[in-house]
Amino acid sequence: MFVRFGNLVDAWYVFGKMEERDVFSWNVLVGGYAKGGFFDEALCLYHRMLWAGIRPDVYTFPCVLRTCGGAPDLVRGREVHVHVIRYGFESDVDVVNALITMYVKCGDVLHARLVFDRMQRRDRISWNAMISGYFQNGVCLEGLRLFFMMRELSIDPDLMTMTSVISACELLGDGRLGREIHGYVIKTEFGVEASVHNSLIQMYSSVGYWEAAEKAFSRMDYKDLVSWTAMISGYENNGLPVEAVETYRKMELEGIMPDEIAIASVLSACACLGLLDVGIKLHELAKRTGLISYVIVANTLIDMYSKCKCIDKALEVFNRIPDKNVISWTSIILGLRINNRCFEALIFFRQMIPSLKPNSVTLISVLSACARIGALMCGKEIHAHALRTGLGFDGYLPNALLDVYVRCGRMGACMEPI
Repeated sequence: MFVRFGNLVDAWYVFGKMEERDVFSWNVLVGGYAKGGFFDEALCLYHRMLWAGIRPDVYTFPCVLRTCGGAPDLVRGREVHVHVIRYGFESDVDVVNALITMYVKCGDVLHARLVFDRMQRRDRISWNAMISGYFQNGVCLEGLRLFFMMRELSIDPDLMTMTSVISACELLGDGRLGREIHGYVIKTEFGVEASVHNSLIQMYSSVGYWEAAEKAFSRMDYKDLVSWTAMISGYENNGLPVEAVETYRKMELEGIMPDEIAIASVLSACACLGLLDVGIKLHELAKRTGLISYVIVANTLIDMYSKCKCIDKALEVFNRIPDKNVISWTSIILGLRINNRCFEALIFFRQMIPSLKPNSVTLISVLSACARIGALMCGKEIHAHALRTGLGFDGYLPNALLDVYVRCGRMGACMEPI
């Protein structure tokens, strides 16, 4: 009872008072510590159980293996695998399924597949664990091959596998395969699952199939926060800011509070459209709900205020960010540049250099400031920095460098060694 309600202190006290402890009592306590996230303690209990001469049973190993996967601790997981073989449980489907899950959670899909291939009998959980494991570790093509093999054997996927398959189509950028999977979803019980529809919306948005994304969204009986956020961020990421703002307004009417991703996406749309009034309301909402603490929200606020010509507000937001990342610095440098405060942009760049490594977007932004004010020496320093860090030919950086030299009347310097 104590374990069920997470009261591990009292559970341990009762366990310590027991005159005789059988394998069931050990299993319950190990499982309780594992469920509470105390993985090291759970594994120590397992070893104490072995030292006490208690033989593990079919319920012990799935629990201990889940603990190894949760840690994750591959070394201990392999040790438990040896115990599984030693105690003769290598043919038990539930135990072997737990082994597969442990290996994939520890990032060892090769050993997970070896265990899977050696199984004499596989159930639905075996297939789903292996397929989901491939997707979780980024081995999408192998996961899809196994998924289609499973379907040929008329074994049904579970919810996690289905959402993982759709996400794999997104990662591979394969909209045609995504449509095929969608067709399968409609014929199954997954057609009413919100999480599956959310994955479909995100997949279609990612590959640019907007009509399909909108249809999947409109056919949902219940749209949760993830559904709305997927549509809003999808519109914004694909250069459709008007649709992003309209969708956010519909979400507001439904009484659904946005998360940090939704707010950041709408703020980016406001920046594109120059909707300062909407941006200010979102800023106030972010402060009230505490979402302003997310750096992604603060960064998009800087971008929005900068593009709406409110650079002082952008600076105010920037100065209040406790842990500024590269995007924070890049956003304010670009903001200062587009508001014609180029000298300040250069000052901020010099402040950034000691603590963070700029990316190509940062360098392009500060080079634009150099070109604007004719700061040739600063431009040459940045050129040298770009070459040292391997960014000299990244993206539009060569064009930005050319712009600096041309505007400073030093076209020949482009060809000179730094």
